[in-house]
Amino acid sequence: QTPFSLLGAVAGAARGLGRVAGPPEALALAVDALCGAFAVPAGCVLAADAQAGLLRGLAWEGQARTPFEFPYDEPSGTLDLPPAEALPAALRPLAKVIAAHPERQPDTAGQPFAPSWSRPWRIHPLAPDRTLLGEVILGPQAEGRAPNPAEAQGLEQLCGALAAALERLDSAQRLEARTERLASAMRKMQQLNQKLIQTERLAAVGQLAAGAAHEINNPLAIIYARLQILGLKEPN
Repeated sequence: QTPFSLLGAVAGAARGLGRVAGPPEALALAVDALCGAFAVPAGCVLAADAQAGLLRGLAWEGQARTPFEFPYDEPSGTLDLPPAEALPAALRPLAKVIAAHPERQPDTAGQPFAPSWSRPWRIHPLAPDRTLLGEVILGPQAEGRAPNPAEAQGLEQLCGALAAALERLDSAQRLEARTERLASAMRKMQQLNQKLIQTERLAAVGQLAAGAAHEINNPLAIIYARLQILGLKEPN
């Protein structure tokens, strides 16, 4: 496509990514753009969910789409993949790249993530502020074949829009989780306050009952003593 059509397609995808409600929708929009505007024959798009401990993705080959998710350990970047024969056919060529790609591990030298090759796939990490949120794996392509300037610019903008969408969704998810924890803490505090109020009321009732018993006990003690004296004087 022409540079203008590529940029127009990326702009349309970016507008859609700004309104998505969840990672699956964002991944589907990105795959639509990659298949349509960039005519990538096969690949996958990944999104890491650190809170759930999952790596979710959408693989495609031609018109076929295959969603997937695998247990994911964020600190080490490792995945728990099933045996190759248990994977969907669309994922088998990508399994090694998804499982062992070193760019998923944090860079201790502080260098930003950069596109790389894992024959015959090209990997674009989605890592704003050096925080890996996902990956775009494109292929199959010849190793060393870099996209032309228009494609490179379009891919960079598309990956940036997808990374921004995933970052927004991740922030919203974290905020929702914190809000839920705060609401749960507030509910517990209200329950404790109700128990405290009930305890104070019971204590007040107990003090009132003790005072009433004391006031009744005094005349009863006098009456009881008089009856004992009468009992000593009167044999019947």
